[in-house]
Amino acid sequence: MKEEQLKIQMLGGFRISAGENAVTEISKRAPKLWRVLQYLIVFRHKTVSQDELVSAIWPENEGGDPGSAMRNMMFRLRSALASSGIPFGTEMILHSGGGYSWNNLLDCTMDFEEFEKLYNRACADDITKQARIETLLQAIDLYKGDFLPNASCEMWAMPIASYYRAMYFKCVHIILELLLEQKSYSQAEMVCKKALLLDQFDEKIHEYHLRSLIGQKKQAAALAEYQKTTTLFYEELGVNPSESLRSVYLDIQKMNRDSNCALEDLMKEWIQSADFPGAYFCEYGVFKIIYQLEARSVARSGKSIYTVSIVIKDDIKKSKKAEAVMPNLQNIIQNSLRKGDVFTRAAPNQCVLMLQGLTYENCKMLSKRILRAHNQKHRAYPLEISIRPITPIS
Repeated sequence: MKEEQLKIQMLGGFRISAGENAVTEISKRAPKLWRVLQYLIVFRHKTVSQDELVSAIWPENEGGDPGSAMRNMMFRLRSALASSGIPFGTEMILHSGGGYSWNNLLDCTMDFEEFEKLYNRACADDITKQARIETLLQAIDLYKGDFLPNASCEMWAMPIASYYRAMYFKCVHIILELLLEQKSYSQAEMVCKKALLLDQFDEKIHEYHLRSLIGQKKQAAALAEYQKTTTLFYEELGVNPSESLRSVYLDIQKMNRDSNCALEDLMKEWIQSADFPGAYFCEYGVFKIIYQLEARSVARSGKSIYTVSIVIKDDIKKSKKAEAVMPNLQNIIQNSLRKGDVFTRAAPNQCVLMLQGLTYENCKMLSKRILRAHNQKHRAYPLEISIRPITPIS
């Protein structure tokens, strides 16, 4: 009877299986035990000396008898593999010439090796576009997560994990270009969702995700995803979205405008979408456009328009970041301003207001009202307020 083929997983976790029998790195009592096995599998094409193993797995080792410790480790490892019910449990590790090696005569597949083969096949020049798509989808499906996540702090594992992670995201970027090109929007959406679980700060994948939603006519979902993305970048990185991402936002706003509409219908839709209480909160790119338009208008009309910057300072005594209280400040601002006023979040801890038809004194009074409301809940986070008139563009 033919023995089951060994299947070794290292992407997203460690697992050796054969048929229904499997051994996984679930025990936290002996992590070094599994590191030895993982190291020998990764460097399976050579005999690893005892000194190399000790240096890689026990870099902090001081004193003692490393040879005796290694022999004991190998005995325990072989026993654990044998008791798992997996075939060849005692034959996986070989010992010769004072070193150890993985038994390359065993019939086995390794997911990280198969993943790299798929990537290389997809990048070949002689492959058709459809075959490239299918191959990349296989590679992405095989990548269950980063290489040996439980060994992510090991010096020997870190460069290998970075290598396969970079390869995975190359696959993702290539396949998304191809899927959007052939209008496979639903499939592109699924690829984006998986990739963003591994790296939520890849802005290009966020852009692909939004375009996949636009392609499926999911305007509400696209708008919600855009707001979620911009908030994430504000709060975690302290940056505004790029011009490329903002251009996608404009595309979302233009959805359902593929045919001519009666002016009355357009005006009705515009009024309905603007019918909400308080001031208008918009993303930074839109605020910038409104500011530029008003600056051009002020040069001709001479009307009074002021901008107000409100910056929240950190709670120094408790070392707490100001971004934590930003939602409350945004709510105060929206309810304190008129419907014709506009404001945006220019930084993780900064809001900027645009106030029409007010004097400088009126702006100061409004700022004090916002300050009082803020201090009722968050006095430990002082506000820094600046008021400036719009600079006309002649």
